[in-house]
Amino acid sequence: MKFAATLLLLLLFTSVSFAAVGADSKVRKEWNFTPQDYARLRASGGELRFSERSSWMPEALRASILSVLNQTLNPKLTPSSTAGINRLDFFHGHFVCTGHDVRIRDLGSSFNERSVAVFKKAGFTQTEELTKATYPAFAAAVDEVDQMSSVLLRDLLPLCENTRVMFHSFEYNNEKYGVGVNDARRHIYVALGGGPIERIEDHPVDALDQLFKMKVNLWDDTAPAPEYSHMSHFGFLIDRSGVIHLTQGSGFSLHRFTGYRD
Repeated sequence: MKFAATLLLLLLFTSVSFAAVGADSKVRKEWNFTPQDYARLRASGGELRFSERSSWMPEALRASILSVLNQTLNPKLTPSSTAGINRLDFFHGHFVCTGHDVRIRDLGSSFNERSVAVFKKAGFTQTEELTKATYPAFAAAVDEVDQMSSVLLRDLLPLCENTRVMFHSFEYNNEKYGVGVNDARRHIYVALGGGPIERIEDHPVDALDQLFKMKVNLWDDTAPAPEYSHMSHFGFLIDRSGVIHLTQGSGFSLHRFTGYRD
């Protein structure tokens, strides 16, 4: 899979992206769910489960996420793919598919414009820091965009072939754990609906070369698509009781769960 090619299409199909958390940031224990936490949850008879709010995401995609989290948080997985579900390590993924349908592009473009407008109306562009005063408007904007994403995904899925879900872990702490950027532990794939995970070493290609090759694909309805096209991305965190919280996008939108201080 040409992951670099996939990322070049990221801006076409996602809402506004805010600045990512820095590598020197801290994460609170309340929002760092580790393989050890998972083992304790299972030993007590508990299971990972989604929050009611996360029902905005289609069931098949939620099943994919749950499958990956159950496998990657299992302490028996060696080598491990994560030190914890948190905003420095494992917190986001992408929906991708093959096939070329101009309607996919048009739906994504429309969603992108509307989601940017929602955040702009709430007073957010790309650089603001949340405060106690601005958090309510921000939370409402995230909720609105998540519901918009629900409609987007409902409309996109029937147009896609070979839908897969891909994840990236050790995002900002890979050096701390001795995990290379292209290490297979970081690049995790699963089929739509769940199943065994694949961990594949990434082989980046020159981004400018890929952009040149795909230029016609972005604007010509009849051109063949790249191997995988990006549909949407999402963020997730797990609280101390094992409840999974989902949002469209990743990074800044995760403050919807952690609050304005974190």
